[in-house]
This record gives sequence, structure tokens and C-alpha cells, in this order.
Amino acid sequence: MTSTKPASPAPNPPPVDDVPSSPQFAKQQRGRVLRIALIYALFAGLWIVFSDRIVEHLLTDPVHLAMANTLKGLAFVIVTTVLLYSLVSRLIQQLTRSALNAYTAQAERLNALSLLDAVVTGSKDAIFAKDPEGRYLLFNREAARLTGIDAEDVLGHDDYAIFAPHQAAQLMANDRHVMASNDTVIFDEHISTADGDLVFMATKGPLRNAENQVVGMFGISRDITPLRHAEKTLATQNQTLELVAKGAPLSDTLATLARAIEIQGHNIRASILLLDAAQGRLFNGASPNLPLDYVNAIDGVSIGEGVGSCGTAAFRGSQVVVEDIATDPLWADYKDLAAQHGLAACWSTPILAPDNTVLGTFAVYYTEPTAPSRWHLELIDHATHVAAIAIARSREEAEIRKLSLAVAQSPESIVITDLDARIEYVNDAFTQISGYTADEVLGQNPRILHSGKTPPEVHRDMWVCLGRGEVWRGQLFNKRKDGSEYTEFAIVSPIRQPDGRITHYLAIKEDITEKKRVADELTRHRHNLEELVEARTAQLVEAQLEAESANRAKSAFLANMSHEIRTPMNAIVGLSHLLSRDHPTPKQAERLAKVEVSARHLLTLLNDILDLSKIEAGKLQLEQLDFSIDMVLDQVHSLIATQAQDKSLRIEIDGIGQPTWVRGDPTRLRQALLNYAGNAIKFTDAGQITLRARVKDETPTHLTLRFEVSDTGIGIPPEARRQLFNAFEQADASTTRKYGGTGLGLAITRRLAELMDGRVGVDSIPGVGSTFWISVCLPRGQARCTPAPRSTPPAHATHDTPNTHRLLLAEDSEVNREVALALLDAQGWQVDSAENGDVAVRMARAQPYALVLMDVQMPIMDGLDATRAIRALPGYAATPILAMSANVFSQDQDACLAAGMNDFIPKPVEPAQLYEALARWLPTDARSPSDIPANTPDPTPADPVAAAHVLAELRPLLIASDMRANTLLQSNAALIKACFGPAGQGLISQVNRFNYPEAVAALDALHPAREA
Repeated sequence: MTSTKPASPAPNPPPVDDVPSSPQFAKQQRGRVLRIALIYALFAGLWIVFSDRIVEHLLTDPVHLAMANTLKGLAFVIVTTVLLYSLVSRLIQQLTRSALNAYTAQAERLNALSLLDAVVTGSKDAIFAKDPEGRYLLFNREAARLTGIDAEDVLGHDDYAIFAPHQAAQLMANDRHVMASNDTVIFDEHISTADGDLVFMATKGPLRNAENQVVGMFGISRDITPLRHAEKTLATQNQTLELVAKGAPLSDTLATLARAIEIQGHNIRASILLLDAAQGRLFNGASPNLPLDYVNAIDGVSIGEGVGSCGTAAFRGSQVVVEDIATDPLWADYKDLAAQHGLAACWSTPILAPDNTVLGTFAVYYTEPTAPSRWHLELIDHATHVAAIAIARSREEAEIRKLSLAVAQSPESIVITDLDARIEYVNDAFTQISGYTADEVLGQNPRILHSGKTPPEVHRDMWVCLGRGEVWRGQLFNKRKDGSEYTEFAIVSPIRQPDGRITHYLAIKEDITEKKRVADELTRHRHNLEELVEARTAQLVEAQLEAESANRAKSAFLANMSHEIRTPMNAIVGLSHLLSRDHPTPKQAERLAKVEVSARHLLTLLNDILDLSKIEAGKLQLEQLDFSIDMVLDQVHSLIATQAQDKSLRIEIDGIGQPTWVRGDPTRLRQALLNYAGNAIKFTDAGQITLRARVKDETPTHLTLRFEVSDTGIGIPPEARRQLFNAFEQADASTTRKYGGTGLGLAITRRLAELMDGRVGVDSIPGVGSTFWISVCLPRGQARCTPAPRSTPPAHATHDTPNTHRLLLAEDSEVNREVALALLDAQGWQVDSAENGDVAVRMARAQPYALVLMDVQMPIMDGLDATRAIRALPGYAATPILAMSANVFSQDQDACLAAGMNDFIPKPVEPAQLYEALARWLPTDARSPSDIPANTPDPTPADPVAAAHVLAELRPLLIASDMRANTLLQSNAALIKACFGPAGQGLISQVNRFNYPEAVAALDALHPAREA
């Protein structure tokens, strides 16, 4: 829109002669000339008449008369000339003054017109003028801007050329009314402009000519849209707040607010959602004109990023404006729902409490993509403010109602008085206890309850405390309406207003009459009870001592049983091993294998009993190591693979699928899964075993894991599952006869799960299969990408005698001594033996030994005292002393280390474990002359190149804790032993025990040997 041309500046003042005349001005000048002529004629006539008479009267002489007439004529000329000059001069002055006045008036009029043009041009109001037919005569710059049409294109045209027909008709009707009434009128006119639909306050009046006739109309239109919006917003607020003040239901208040907003614009649909912070969900508060199906679909939606406009606004706590739902990523999951119900745009603003917590959201929907205007945003801001007041007020009233109900229904008597102790409120409990109705006590003093038995100093103390603004507590002896007496324990406190003033007193009183009666009765029996308690305490102390004694006896019995069973077991396992090396016949080999299996079964039973005992005694301590979940599954698979293959069973591993590390005891977790897996293989004749792991829950610090072992075995009936995880019980006692077992494995698994903050369970269908599961909660762990540093044995003593490399064996059992000597002799070591600790000390004093194998439980002098005595001998401070004992409890191992031993080898002794320990602790020059037993048939030839390839393939598997390392090394064990001797055996032992970091260190230690 362009503005009209500004008025040209006023011209310079014109000369006086050039001042244009007007009829009024010419008439004035003619009157002035006529006055001069009349004055001149009158003077001349009077001169002629009177001068002749005077001369004739004074002079009679003709000569003198002629001279006098001449002089008279000359005087006439002179006098009339002077007179005429003065009159003409005066006329000229008057003409000059009139011209100057006319010029000044004209200049002032021009200046006024210039100022008027500047005002019209620069005004921010639309100013215009029209002729009687409604054609525009004047159209200022603001009018042109608002309509978007240049003034040159408007002048001479009426409103139909500018506005919509219905608007133009209304405007011209207003114009005609003004000209017909010949009066100035103010209208509210709604017009579509370049700034949108606006409301103008139009002041219109008639244009009049000099004869005061109406020749058109003028108008000044001012944009009052913000004022009208503010009035509507204020009306909406007042209407909503009035409902809040009246205590209307929140749903009605919010619905009224939503409708009031909807009528403020075209195609607006308002929605108010309330946030349940505990659930993190939005629920419908008021959506009066949204489609019901849409409202039901979003009712209860969770808040979060990308949950439409409302869910995102509540999650962020800030306004979210979506101008086009179809293209905005926040609506990706909901755009089809919105399109189905014809919704194209949504602006949502969080409703905030004074502390900025989110109470809900206020949303405005449009049926077409729409961008918000400033007024819309202000309107929504006011609406959310009012909604926040309504929601907060509703919640406060709910809290007040809840508190009011709590006070009214409190079992304690509650009384509120003013500062003069006049009762203003009592609850139902007061009326029930005192017997007075509320109407009978309101306005009364609480002294109507006094029985006269409360000491006066109690009342004085109460009022002193209340006077200091403190809380008073004490007992009051009161009297009911019926005269019966009762005792109350009262808490009386001042009620303070926000400004700190005390306006009321609150008394909470409990009827303790019955309690005092019971207390008195208890007091009467207290002395007898104290005597009974003392007697019972003595009995409990005695029982506790007996229980502790029994517990110690049980622990001692278990330790002795473990020792007594392991000692002959050592002989059985050792002799079986030795016999298997002496080329037995196939029949003998079969029987020896059965002996070894039976021995190991008995050892497993013993370990289970000891584990269960330690768990029940609370003495089992879990390790805290970082390990991988899938690694544990792979280890269990490796350990049961042979048994499963013997029964033609498939094993499936369903792991987590990504590296998951936790911190805990992998050995005990593996033990629990092996208990499940062993049972699965035992009770499954065909099909498969599945090992499964899942993450059930996670926090920033912990993971809740569920492990499952599923089989396709015989299944378990429902009635037999309840006792499965109890010690020494099975689902069916008949299974023991067919499959064996003691029922300890599942009991131990349950105890281990409880130690790991978990549970166990089973799901089974008879004839189909079973799924045993265990859930544990473990801290998150750190992935181990590098091997842990390998601990090195202490430096060894050196001796100058030729017998430096001899070993000393202290063992009191003749059979076990024979077995140990045979195992050591088979490897080529020179060994001396002693039947007890005293003999061992004497032999060590007589000559040096490279290493000492020490039994612990021996007659005369046990292994602990013998170790201390040998350590005190010269040259034995660093000599390796290894415990080889059937006492395998952790406290036994700690005692061995405390006595000065370096390592612990449990009985029954595994030959490989014994050889590994010797290889680890003996100096290189004291190792066995032969790492392969003399009677080993057909040794595998050493092939360094092939061994190097195996180690190169093995190392990345060990670093990744990959179970394929066990398979690779088992298939190449003979080659590794042939090439690297005891060092290779040490590597194999570490891998077989799944100690992969130590295995990497052992593998790296083989490099010098490989290069050699």
C-alpha cells in the first residue's frame, strides 16, 4: 500500500498589489474612495460658498476684490491639495494594512492546511473522506497500508472496490447513517486487512460547505483489535475464575474455559489434559469439541519426546507449536490418528504450577495447517494461567477436603478455640467421648469438661506454654456430660497465620482411660513378670550356649567328616591314576574308570553337603569379579558337552547377543547353572538342552538377569514342584533309584540365588520337558580386554649342596604317602618322606630341600607348627611350602597361608593339579627331568611350527574369553605338552579352569620357548 502525495510547501508572500481581490475586499475599497470624494466635494463646496461671501463682505473695491479672488483661488488649490494628499495617503495606508492582513490570513490558512496534511499523512489511524455517493475523496497512507491498495487506485471509487461485499455494504450503510443524521457517530467495524481480520473504532462525521450544507463525510478508523481481544480474554478469565470461586467441578470449569477460547477464533478446538506425575501420563480434563474417538485414543498417553504436541510439551515443560501435523516428526506415531479426525495443526503449552511443575497441557487444534499469531499466543498464555489456577485450586480443595475428613473422622478428640478459649470447632470423636453435641459446646469454654481432679498447676503450666507460643502436652482428668470421669492425654498448640500471628488454639486429645487401667494392671504384674523374664532369659542364654556349642560341634563334625572322607578318597583317586598308567587290561581299565567315577561322585556329594552347610551357617562368601554373561554360558556348555554327546543330545545357547559384563561370583553362578544342566542331561533321553540368558531389568548401576535351562525330558508334575528346591528332596523318590542324586543341587542353587538377591523356579509339562530358571541382580561390570597381571612365586633359596633339588613330603597316612611318592617319582623327582611334622622338621634341618609338600593334620606335630619351625631354619625363609591337605574349608586354607605356606593343594589330589603347582613354584633348574611320565605310550612328537600356529590361533580366543579356546587346546593338548613341557601343561590347566587372563599370561611366557 502506498501513501497519498504530501501537500506542497506554502508559497512566498505575494506583493501587496498582487493580493487577489474578492467581492468583499473590492466593496470595502470603493466605500473608502467614495468617502474621500464626498469629503473633498463637501470641503470645496463649503470653501466656494463661504469664501465668496466673506470676500464680498470684507472688500468692496473691485481691484482689491479681484486680487482677493485670485489669492482665494490660490489658497483653495493649496488647501485642497493638502487635504486631498492627506486623504489619499490615509487611503493608501488602509489599503496596505488590509492587504497585509489578507496575506497573513492566507499564509496562516496555508500553514494550517500543510499541518493538516502532515497529520493526515503521518497518522497511524486510517483517515478518509467520501462524497455523498460514497466515493473516496481522501485516503491517507495508513488506510492504503491496511487495505494494500494505493491511494491513486482508491480515489473516486467506493468501498465495493476495496472490501468484501458484506463488509462494504456495512461500511456504506454506516456512512449514509452519518450523513442522514448530520452528526458524528462512533462505530465498531470488522474489516479484513493486510494484517488479518481486525476491529476498528471508526469515528465518522458529515462534511459541510460554507453554507453548512452536507457535501460528504469524513472518517477516522483506529485499530482496537488488541483492546477487544483483551476484553474477551478478561471476560474469559472472569468467567472461569467465577466458577473457581463458586467451587464448581474442575471438569465444568475447564470445559467452560475451553469453549471460551474456541469462540475467539475460526475453527479452533481446545483441549486441556491433566498430568498424573506418578504415572507420567496425560488424562483428558476437557475437550468439548474434539472428536470423542480421538479424545479416547489419547486419554492416558505417556509423556515423552516425540509424543505429539501435548506429550512432548509436558515432557519438556515448554511450549510446542506444530503448524503441520502431517510433516512434523513429533507426530510421526500419531499423524494418521490426527488425519483420521481432520486435525492438521496443534499448539500445546504446558500448564505450570507456581513452582514450575507441570500440571497438564493446554492445546489448540486447527483443521488446516496454521501458524500462531501473537494474539493467539497471548490468548493461550492467559488460558494456561487461568487453567493453572483452576487445577491448583481443585487440588488444594481436594487436599483440604481430605484433611477435613481426616480431622472430622479422626479417632482422637479435636477442639479448636479462639484466643479467649471459646470453642469454635469440635469433631465427631469429641462428641462421642464427651457426650456433648457440637451445638452444646460451640462458644463455651473447655472448662465445662473439668472434673476438678486436674491439679491447678497443670492448667497454669498449659497457659504459660501457650502464652510463649509453645506446644503443651499433658494429662487432663475430665468429666463427661453424664458425669462419668475419664482421662485424656492432650496436645495443645497455637495456630499461626502466615504473618506469624497466633489466632487460635488446637487441642488433640486421646482418651487414655483404658490405657491407664491396663497400665496399672500391668504394673501390678510387673514384678512377677520380671522374675519370669529373668528365668526365661537364663533359659534362653543356656539354650543359646547349647546352640552355639551344637553349631561348633556341627562345624567340627563336618570338617572331620570332610577330612576323613577326603583322606581315603585321595588314596582311591591316586591309586586309580597310578594303576591306569600301568597298562591295565581293557577289563581292568573299565573297572578303574568305574572306581574313579564312583570316587568323584562321592566327592561331589561331599562338596554339596559342605556348600549347603556353609550357606546355612552364613559363611559362604561370594567373589567379586568382572565377567561376561555369554562367557558363563559357553563355559557351562563346554563342561556338559561330553555328557550330552554321550546321550546324543543337542545343546543350544541363546545368549544376550551383545557383550554384557557384570560383577559377581562367576564360579558360583556357573555352579548353579551346572546343577540345572546336569539334571537336564540326567532326565532327558532325546532332544536338546537350551541354555538361555536375558536382561529382565536394568538401572544405571545394576542388571537383573534371568538364566534358563530348558530340556525335552520327562517333565515334572505340578504337585511335585513345591519341594524341588528343598534339601534332600526330589520330585519323585523313585527317580533316585533310576537316575541317582541326593536332592542337594537344587537346594544349593536356591541358596546361591538368594545370596545374589535373586530367586529360582521351574516351569514344566510332564512328558514334554522342563525349564529351570534363576534370576540374579548383579552390579554392572567392566569389560576385561587385557589379561590380569600374573602373580609370580617368591624368590627361592639357593643351596650349594648337590641335593638342592630334592623334595620333602610330610604325610602321616602310609597309603597317601605311597600314592604321592609314586606320582612324584613318575615325573622323575627325588623325594624324601616324613610320617609327621616333627620328622619333617628334623629332615629339613639336616639338609636343604627345593620344595616341601606338607600335610596339615598329623600326629606329634601338625603341618602348621611344622611349617613355622621350618621357616625359622636357616635358608628356608623363601623355600616353597605347599599344603596338601584334606582340610579344605576356607578357614583351613587361611590358616595354612598364615602359618607361612605358599599354596594349597586339596585332597583328593589331582595329578595334573599337583604337577602344575610344582611347575609354578619350583625354580627352572629344579624342574622334573622329564615332563612326560616314563610309562606314557607313543608320545606326540614335538612340532614347533604346528604349535606356533595353534598358539597364534589361541591367543585372540583367550583375550575375547571365547569358549572355543577350550576346544582348540583340548584337541592339541599333546602337541603343546610335547613342545613346551610343564609350561604348556600350566597353560592347559589355566584354560581348563576358565582362567583366561592367567592363560594369556602363561601363553605369553611361552614365547622364549617357542623361539628356542
